[in-house]
Amino acid sequence: MTFTDETGAAVTPTAATYQIDDESGTNIVAADTVFTPPDITITANENRILDAAKSGEKRTVTVKWTYGTGKSGAAEYVYIIKNLSKVS
Repeated sequence: MTFTDETGAAVTPTAATYQIDDESGTNIVAADTVFTPPDITITANENRILDAAKSGEKRTVTVKWTYGTGKSGAAEYVYIIKNLSKVS
């Protein structure tokens, strides 16, 4: 993961958190979780299928970071989890 400022220049975060939401945005899969940049480790529990009737589910990871003096950034990443019990 690369962290940048408002001009796109690379920065080194002094602190960072992530949150994972389901596709509806109503279920928080992982509340704000502190991590050491640049790597986020998403657990099996955070990747679990919430609705067994679906063939897959979207997750949105929101990453927030601070850098410099009083500066911050944020980004969102979306990925899909396949329900392997629905794969034929």
